[in-house]
Amino acid sequence: MPRNVWSGTWWYYGGNAGNRLSRALYDAYVAKTKDDAPRGFVERGFTSVLAYATAIGATRSTDAEPVIKALETLELDSPNGSYRFRAEDHQSLCVVGTIGLAPLDRAPGWQVTTFQQVKGEDVVEPASPGKPFVD
Repeated sequence: MPRNVWSGTWWYYGGNAGNRLSRALYDAYVAKTKDDAPRGFVERGFTSVLAYATAIGATRSTDAEPVIKALETLELDSPNGSYRFRAEDHQSLCVVGTIGLAPLDRAPGWQVTTFQQVKGEDVVEPASPGKPFVD
């Protein structure tokens, strides 16, 4: 591994030590897989299921329209902090992280040296439903 590598991540298990959902997800993942370095997408799967379960619970329905309406208004805690969908275009708005990596001479061969987070609202482009994408 080269020195000073940066990577975006949805979730860094070592970065949210005070978040009870993060700790519970990490502990459950390690217990099930014996892998102590889960990828950030583990949180995305967990939070997606949590969002749908919350919307279904709120509407007491699995029909698409009520669930969509509930998802447009819910804000929930996730292993990565606050999470919600923007009603205008259903863009998820959550904390986005970056990690700095460096080589490590034992498994897994890398270590996190720096962890930073920004609020999704601060970096995602504005909603533009119905307008063509302009690159």
